[in-house]
Amino acid sequence: MDDCKAVASPVDMSSRLVSSDATTKVDAPFREAVGALMHLTTATRPDIAFAVGYVSRFMENPQEEHWVAVKRIFRYLQGTKTHGICYKPSARIDFRGYSDADWAGDLTDRKSTSGYTFLLLGAPVSWGSKKQPSVSLSTSEAEYIALSLAIQEGKWIHRLLCEIVMAANEEGPELMIHEDNQSCIKMTKNPVNHGRAKRIVSSTITSLMRSSAAKSSSSIVKLR
Repeated sequence: MDDCKAVASPVDMSSRLVSSDATTKVDAPFREAVGALMHLTTATRPDIAFAVGYVSRFMENPQEEHWVAVKRIFRYLQGTKTHGICYKPSARIDFRGYSDADWAGDLTDRKSTSGYTFLLLGAPVSWGSKKQPSVSLSTSEAEYIALSLAIQEGKWIHRLLCEIVMAANEEGPELMIHEDNQSCIKMTKNPVNHGRAKRIVSSTITSLMRSSAAKSSSSIVKLR
């Protein structure tokens, strides 16, 4: 792959992968390659988090099309070898997160994928892409589950930042999470269970999200 042709994106969205029942596997170092990519995305490359999580679903029985998807990630990295994370000093601590989800994106079991990233002074400090444990019945439900995951991560980082700045006798930053689904935002603020999402609104994540939304140091805002 040293001399591979670079591509502009790590995932070919026109090609949707599915699990295979074939008795033979592709003759390629699939696990080793995915393991190396996992290490890379955990360390410095949030831009391949979804792609790596996507191909890792086929570790048990990888086929040729799955291996092609893995090689595409390396081809993307070939063209972005100079990309990295740059943290710059600032007089004001700006901390914000972004949450998103696809809906029924996995063609095998129709489960959705959660994704989030948190920026400190404009640079990513935490990110993740994770397949949801259950099937969501609507886009807003998938977004709600993804947002709950983002809030858990964001609150942990926010507490750490507040402890650091309070030790320096400064005011802690606000936790702001951007969400692009208006129905999802309403579900976090309205104490009445929404009929189309009673399965999740009545769960323990509801209290977590509403307590976060109620605090002056936390807010969930519409991504414009």
